[in-house]
Amino acid sequence: GASCICAGDVVAWTSFGYTWWTWWVGDAVGALVLAPFVLAWVKETPISWKYHQYLLACIVLIVLLGLLYITYGISVQNAFILSNRLEYLTIPIIVLSAFMFGRLGATNTVLISGVIAVLFTINGHGPFVMERTNDSLLLLQTYVAVLAIVSLFLTGALSERKIVDNKLKELNEDLELRVNERTANLKESNEQLRIEIIERGKAEVRITSFANILEESLNEIYIFDDKTLRFIQVNKGARLNLGYSMEELSRFTPLDFKPEFTAQSFAKMVEPLRTGKQEKIQFTTVHRRKDGSLYDVEVHLQHSTLQSVPVFVAIILDITERKKMEEALVQSEKLKSIGTITAGISHEFNNILAIISGKIQLLNVRYADNKELVEGFGAVLRAVNDGAQISRGMLTFTRTEKDNTDFESDDICDLINQSIDFTMPRWKNEAQAKGINYQMNTEEMKRVSSILCNPTEIREVFINIIYNALDAMPGGGSFSISTCCVEGTVFVGISDTGEGMSEYVKKNMFDPFFTTKTPVGTGLGMSMAYGIITRHGGRIEVKSEIGKGSTFTLQFPATVKAISPIATPQPNQEINENNLRVLVVDDEENICFILDEFLSECGHKVKTVDNGADAINLIKFEDFDLVLCDLAMPDVSGYDVVEVLNSLEKSPKIGIITGWNEEFKPAVGQEFKVDFVVRKPFDLSELVKHINDLIGIG
Repeated sequence: GASCICAGDVVAWTSFGYTWWTWWVGDAVGALVLAPFVLAWVKETPISWKYHQYLLACIVLIVLLGLLYITYGISVQNAFILSNRLEYLTIPIIVLSAFMFGRLGATNTVLISGVIAVLFTINGHGPFVMERTNDSLLLLQTYVAVLAIVSLFLTGALSERKIVDNKLKELNEDLELRVNERTANLKESNEQLRIEIIERGKAEVRITSFANILEESLNEIYIFDDKTLRFIQVNKGARLNLGYSMEELSRFTPLDFKPEFTAQSFAKMVEPLRTGKQEKIQFTTVHRRKDGSLYDVEVHLQHSTLQSVPVFVAIILDITERKKMEEALVQSEKLKSIGTITAGISHEFNNILAIISGKIQLLNVRYADNKELVEGFGAVLRAVNDGAQISRGMLTFTRTEKDNTDFESDDICDLINQSIDFTMPRWKNEAQAKGINYQMNTEEMKRVSSILCNPTEIREVFINIIYNALDAMPGGGSFSISTCCVEGTVFVGISDTGEGMSEYVKKNMFDPFFTTKTPVGTGLGMSMAYGIITRHGGRIEVKSEIGKGSTFTLQFPATVKAISPIATPQPNQEINENNLRVLVVDDEENICFILDEFLSECGHKVKTVDNGADAINLIKFEDFDLVLCDLAMPDVSGYDVVEVLNSLEKSPKIGIITGWNEEFKPAVGQEFKVDFVVRKPFDLSELVKHINDLIGIG
């Protein structure tokens, strides 16, 4: 370029170097101005200004053009322009454009300023006009270079700042995003933690409640170590029942309370739990309390872990009451079975006794003048009566059904005192004569509620217990009798200082015919007592140890209502003559024969039949004033005969002669009305009295 200028004689060859320098400085300045301008428009994002930004751009452009016009359009000779160097006011405009509009604003401002400055300077206007053109161009190029460099540095700094700001913004956004994510995670974690805390709180409440329930449970609950077997935790129910504190129990193992187990037998029993072959084992045993007393328990044992430590968990049920109920049930069933057999035997036995008794009574009347025979007959009759008493006793001890038809309200203290008076000859008079001393202590007898009872049977119970106590104290001793009433139950305690009883005796003492006083005892006394008490809706318990005496505790339901025995209603029938027509119905021919002979001698007309079917056929065709009928007969029973008799328009008087000692139990809905009952073996004089009462004689 410089060579062409010199060759064209525009500039002398002597100024070639200067011209060359001016040329290349101009290229460099052009590059400084144009390159950023082009890059700014290429690299920058499309303009998306708002209205006020366009307005500001126009204002800046107008100010810039005005300033350039003032600087370059007015003559250089203007003193104000020359002295104040207005051309440098462009720099603040560039700075302002850079800050307001970024790189585009700065490069455009520099380009506009440079182009206008060049145009005006070439045309001889502006502060850069010199005598020589090269001088003007160099000065102008220097000025434009300064503007370009300022713009480059400024835009570079701003770009760097923008990059930093963008990076910072990105970092802030990333940080904010992370913070938001962390915050969200934290919120989620906090929510989960809150839920977990709530659930844990609920679980703790449940655990606490469950622990309280287990602690307050009436069942005994034990947790003990798998290896040492020492107790880790024992609930309140167990502590109270055993009588130990938790501190004391922590030194014990289950073997200390289970006398029937050894370490070897216990280890063998729990081995299936340790190996996992069984989840639970159940067994019954006895526990020993702190005071030495024993009680029956049912054990439910499991293997578990407590805080990763293998343990055994035992739930213990005190089955003392259940055992008593089971024993009472067994005793009741035993008595019921024996009673069924005994009732049949008693019936047949009474029939035999009735034949013997009836025949002896007839002979006694026939040979009344023979004193020796009468005495012999009397001995036989006494033996018969003893046999009848034994028969009745055998049925009494087997009767356990509650039946209060013959009950009345009585003061139990009066019954006890009557029993004491009845037995006094033995424990006082006879004993003192032998030099034996018995003390009867009744200070603890308090007035209590009355009970519904058969007083004769209750006195028999007390008499049997007192006699048992006397037998247990052959060398003397003391009785203690106490009474109390708790929640509608009357308790009677009878204690003695005798020899006491073994477990075997206690277990079997209420069994019929069980006695420790052979050959004197019959083994019926306590069985009868048990049957009587059970029939009265009561209970009897015995506590006894060898060498420590015995205590009988009797329980009866209390009452305030007086009940009198119910009398059997008598049919309102009349009889017009003393020469009665009598029908005797009994499957025992000998009894029919005896009654026929006896009643015939009394002046009555007697017919006999040995079965119920013939009796029913006979009464349909013949009239009778009195029918004496047995109850237990094959095929057609006495109940059936009585039902037919009750249905007759003109019913005869009815007397029952039976070998059964039980109450009558006709079928449901069966009418059963009789005038009197005579039990076998019967007294003929009693039969005469009943007949005379019916016909109004004697």
